[in-house]
Amino acid sequence: MNPSKATFFQYTPIVGLIIYVLVYSYAITFYPGGSFNYPDATSYSFTHNLVCDAMDAYTPNGALNNARPLAVSAHIILSITMICFFIIVPGIFTKRNTNTSLIKYCGVLSITAFIFLYTSYHDTMVIITAIFGTMAMIPFFLELRSLKNKKYTLIAYIGFTSSFIVFLSFVSDVGRYYLPFVQKISFIIDAVWIVWSCFIVKKFFGSIV
Repeated sequence: MNPSKATFFQYTPIVGLIIYVLVYSYAITFYPGGSFNYPDATSYSFTHNLVCDAMDAYTPNGALNNARPLAVSAHIILSITMICFFIIVPGIFTKRNTNTSLIKYCGVLSITAFIFLYTSYHDTMVIITAIFGTMAMIPFFLELRSLKNKKYTLIAYIGFTSSFIVFLSFVSDVGRYYLPFVQKISFIIDAVWIVWSCFIVKKFFGSIV
């Protein structure tokens, strides 16, 4: 891959995130309403609806979900975005080793499972996504010790911790009432980490791509 194409690919996650947010924001305007907390609500709620609620065929109150087609499309866009991200993110490290390979391949496997969250296998895919995602992040944090950027390191740790809290709440139902809001905050933190990563990626072509 030549430098000009590599530079373009470097910023695809940022473009993908922007498109995802726009498409998803439009999709939820068609959501009939209803959530785990308030089944009889009449619209999508930032604080009470999970992101995946917009991809369900029916809402908690039994209404046909007209937001599903667009929401699924947005989800696929996000999935492609994250696959690109895990391909390039090892490029923030100057050395190529087993850890950088694990970051890339486990990350891609995690997002491959993530793609299928819109299916009836949602809960199983959440667990598989979390397993491979953790397998990608452990070597990432090990390599991160060589990166002398404390603020970036901090946002990476906060992002992973918030995502892990969301996962634990989802599988255990502990704090389920607050989960939709915490999920949105976690997404924002992760988005900051992703965008920041794209701006510091270097020498990611060649053996990485």
